[in-house]
Amino acid sequence: MLPCDIREIKSQRRPVVVSRAAGITSFTIIPITIESLVRGAEVMSAVTYKCLLSNDRTFEAAQEFMSAKGDGWLHVSLSGQADADIRDFSNDRFLKYILQRTAQLKERGQADEIFTDSIRDLLSPKRPPWSRLQFPGYAHGITRPNEIIAASIDSKISLEKRLAVNRVEEYVPAVVKSCRAVLSLRRKLAADVPVENEICLTVEPILWHLHRADVDRELFDKVDECKEVISALRRMVKSIKKPGGYTKLSIADNEKDLVGLLKNKTISAFLKAYQMELRAFGTSLALLNASELTPVLRLESRINSIKGDLVNLSACARGGNPHIKFKSSKLAQKIQTTMKSLVSLEHHKLINDTLPEFTGVVLLGDIPLEWLPLRDLPLTLRCDVSRISATPGNLSLQQCLRSQYINVAQADFEEVLIVRSFHEGDRIRTVLEDAISKLSSMHKAFPKCKIVDVESVEEFVLAVNSFSGAMMIFDGHGTIADNTGVGSIVVGGEAIDVWKLRNSIRMPPIVLLSACDTLPLDGGHGASANGMLALGAVTVLGTVLPIDSGRAAGFIGRLLLRVQEYLPIVLKRSSYLPWRSFMSGMLRMTYCTELITSLIEDAKIISPKDWAGIQAKANFSINTLNPEWFEVIVNEVTACSGLERGVVREKCLFWGSLVDSLKYIQLGRPEKIRLRPHSLGDVISAMLAEKSIPQSAVPMMDVYPGLFVHSEQFIPHGFE
Repeated sequence: MLPCDIREIKSQRRPVVVSRAAGITSFTIIPITIESLVRGAEVMSAVTYKCLLSNDRTFEAAQEFMSAKGDGWLHVSLSGQADADIRDFSNDRFLKYILQRTAQLKERGQADEIFTDSIRDLLSPKRPPWSRLQFPGYAHGITRPNEIIAASIDSKISLEKRLAVNRVEEYVPAVVKSCRAVLSLRRKLAADVPVENEICLTVEPILWHLHRADVDRELFDKVDECKEVISALRRMVKSIKKPGGYTKLSIADNEKDLVGLLKNKTISAFLKAYQMELRAFGTSLALLNASELTPVLRLESRINSIKGDLVNLSACARGGNPHIKFKSSKLAQKIQTTMKSLVSLEHHKLINDTLPEFTGVVLLGDIPLEWLPLRDLPLTLRCDVSRISATPGNLSLQQCLRSQYINVAQADFEEVLIVRSFHEGDRIRTVLEDAISKLSSMHKAFPKCKIVDVESVEEFVLAVNSFSGAMMIFDGHGTIADNTGVGSIVVGGEAIDVWKLRNSIRMPPIVLLSACDTLPLDGGHGASANGMLALGAVTVLGTVLPIDSGRAAGFIGRLLLRVQEYLPIVLKRSSYLPWRSFMSGMLRMTYCTELITSLIEDAKIISPKDWAGIQAKANFSINTLNPEWFEVIVNEVTACSGLERGVVREKCLFWGSLVDSLKYIQLGRPEKIRLRPHSLGDVISAMLAEKSIPQSAVPMMDVYPGLFVHSEQFIPHGFE
């Protein structure tokens, strides 16, 4: 990886790793099309040091740009057309550029002597040599992200073993060893740094429209090729669709046929596109996890075979069966059991060893890995879990590139926006409003909720753009289209395509979707929860199935109360709290509430009078981070029910397998939101006031442009 900061050029390895892992330094990478390069460069004019990266496809256009508009830029290229100087990625080249650029800024009056002298002093010491680090390589995409992560801190990748399709038994051990090697690097170089993610779990993407397609009838029927080529293309797609191990691509029965088919331009182009997609997927994973040295565990694609069960569960959850709770719980438990059986024992051991209770996990994929059992409970209950959808690829890459943290102060929750869209006579129209009204009458510190009713897309856009706080809640219906599988929110009685609003709306950093099917289990990647990320949200709480309006209202009400009562207590003891951890704790407590209710109403093993005592013990265990919190609940239920503990535990696992709290997914990068007692601006103002220094005397920099616009104000002035 190139330097994230000019201080890295002369630093030792350990300070570089610590600074990256702690978020002190972070990369800013902006993918841009050649067509947008000139305009993008104008936007980047305020940036002090900037580097343009190109490859074979973009080298000539990049050179033209450098000749015409490249003043102040450094061009680095991987292209074979580039000369040795442009292909030079060394620290010496970056050092030379920074010194020349700094002198240029001083000559133009854009930098004073204090700045230029500071840069010179920073870069004048001789860089201490970095010790040699070895990292095992396997020349395969399943371990490539970890190898890129290791290379980003100048580890030397030594070929441990070249993985081959005829030795499939070597793949799982190689992935495990690669992950453990990354963990070893982190322990060696940044053991004392609190990291957000202990591990990244991923599996290859699912293209739901491809999964639904009849390959023999719907694909390649209009391609002008012979039957053998069409058959090979269809066979290739089927092998991509079919879940299996790490090696499964097949287009021919023998090597002779394969050699002949590979000479065909159509097949060659298709294979090249697929390989480029896989490389992009691996690169995204490396970018996501490089800063914190987070190991990437890519599970075998066989776990994607649960998609049929997900479709069945979705149909059951949306049906009107009188025994829907029992049947959906049975299906959900079956899915969780199947998921566990489809993950190798070596992978299970690595996950269990790496993830103590309440640790952070980031997922990248299109199936609910949140439900993968860990110590008998879904992963999302054991750990603080967030997910980046693998598709659509452009949004996935954008989320992986979000490296900077944003700070949200307590004061930013003083007002919360609730955008509501129901018909006037809808029986659930006021359920959330009534719950909030009841709680606010009981708690004086309850946040002010601004409820805005909207009946059109235009009103929806106006309501959101008029709000400058940290959190927006959509209260309405969700729906899933039968033909596309896309989950959408409903505004004014019609499903809206939120993706079309990208140029007209800017979401606050936190979005909660209190609606059904906003990220449906059986749906396509165009879901409204993904769309909200594209509209600027940092994190979206989406729903994978229909949710109950009463339970959803209770959850939202308790969350808002937690913001006002629990958050200040935590922030008195620590400088910040990640939003993901805050939300995970709320979801665990809600899980306990729903589990207790189900044990009363469905299992009928305890009575309503037992509820308060069990809930109090559960809340205390969760808020004090007791790793045995679930066992505490089981013990309390056992004492109240009089049943054997083993029987009670099994009933808890069954009736808690699909409560509504497990239908919520933390999408995007909630771990990048840091809840703080005060805004950065308030802290600086207080420090200046204490020293009697007027703010006007302090030089200020413009905010650098980037992919993400959120700042302390969340909504940029003059946004259009």
